[in-house]
Amino acid sequence: MWLRLGALATVLAALAVAAWPVSGQARFPTESEQGAPPDEWLSYGHDDRLTNSVPGFLRPRSLARLWRVTLDGQAFGSPLYFRGTVYVATEAGSLYAFEAATGALRWRDQLNAVQELPDGCGTWGITSTPTIYPELNAIFAIGGDGLLHSIDLKTGAERPSFPLRLIDRPAVEYVWGGLRIVAGTLYVPIAAYCDETGTPEDTADGRIVALDLATMSMSFLDTVPGPGNLGGVWGYGGVSYDGRHLYAGVGNAFSEDGEDAGYGDHLIQFTPAPSLQVVASNKPAEVSPTGDEDFGAAPLLFQPKGCPPLAAANNKSGYAFVWRRSKIADGPLVTFGLGDGVSEFVGSPSWSDALGLLVFAEAKVGNAPGDEGVAAFRVARHCRFVEAWRTPTGTGIQTAPLLVGSVVFTGAGSGGLYALGAATGAVLWHEETAEPASAPLIEGDNRIFAPVGSSLEAIGNP
Repeated sequence: MWLRLGALATVLAALAVAAWPVSGQARFPTESEQGAPPDEWLSYGHDDRLTNSVPGFLRPRSLARLWRVTLDGQAFGSPLYFRGTVYVATEAGSLYAFEAATGALRWRDQLNAVQELPDGCGTWGITSTPTIYPELNAIFAIGGDGLLHSIDLKTGAERPSFPLRLIDRPAVEYVWGGLRIVAGTLYVPIAAYCDETGTPEDTADGRIVALDLATMSMSFLDTVPGPGNLGGVWGYGGVSYDGRHLYAGVGNAFSEDGEDAGYGDHLIQFTPAPSLQVVASNKPAEVSPTGDEDFGAAPLLFQPKGCPPLAAANNKSGYAFVWRRSKIADGPLVTFGLGDGVSEFVGSPSWSDALGLLVFAEAKVGNAPGDEGVAAFRVARHCRFVEAWRTPTGTGIQTAPLLVGSVVFTGAGSGGLYALGAATGAVLWHEETAEPASAPLIEGDNRIFAPVGSSLEAIGNP
């Protein structure tokens, strides 16, 4: 279930695109401002729909590195941006705050949120993306020790009543997915480290924890009923929200009833806390009931012109799926065969309302090993998805694409950093990096912030 580094790609998968008519479908209220305003980046994916898209204008051909700082460990979670400060967490268990304009260190908290595991599973710190809650002037983060931290944005000091123990078995359970606050409730997805299995006491119990930040009361959604049976929610985006329901992709179960027991290997749609009731779910036929083919992605929520409200998610099998949100249980309306079925196809797609463009990273673009890159699709009449372009970028983990105006940015694993023209996919700018770019890029104040290995870079127009 787990993945830090992508494998080399070897087989070209066929692209299957379906279309469907739209008739009599009530339109949801607008979601274009669901989540953070354009000049803030408060959680993974920028907004609650995980669009990874913001307006803006950067001159790609004159982009340059504005500053670079060294971190005490690699960053896998997305940076965050709020009022002139960029925040980033590391696998060494630290949380940093830098001045966005200069890279000057404002504060650093060594949270000691590290867990060292036996049997080759490694040392783990903070993989999940923290979340900023302006109402409390706080940033929330959790790492390998299972303690939820609430840190003052300006001073870096721990807030009263924190840290709070959220995981009682930190050597068994871990948070991969980004934290998200919806209507004053913090949602934390729980998963496993390396899918270790044994007795229920030795096996992670996948679930979603909802913490009411006003009352500090908790509620839970057990993705596979019963103790110690996996079913982790581990996609880097955590959960997404459309103003009515929350959505998550679930990993495989460990059960006599199969790996798809309960909501194992399913996309789920559920009500906000405190009820946390699953109202619809689906495991597409292309997702095998055996093997490690689960959802390593949180669902993107989007609505192209002329379409009903949709949800899209990648599956490790190499397929991406699009569902009608009002009929999740009916199965996908569109299936894209984008991965090679060998390299785990994880991460979330991105969407631009302004461009009408759906963009995937880590897609196959050729027959040779390592021919991976970015694939983009436009939405034609009658809600038909039509491939616009594919551009090779590199191998290994390729982060969720970032759309800024008419430019697509991506951290392309071994390929470094890229800026692509949204119209054609042409390479407009490229920076080779000594270490892989393994965490999502974000935008703030007309700058791109890119975690690269054990460093953080700011990129923009001088």
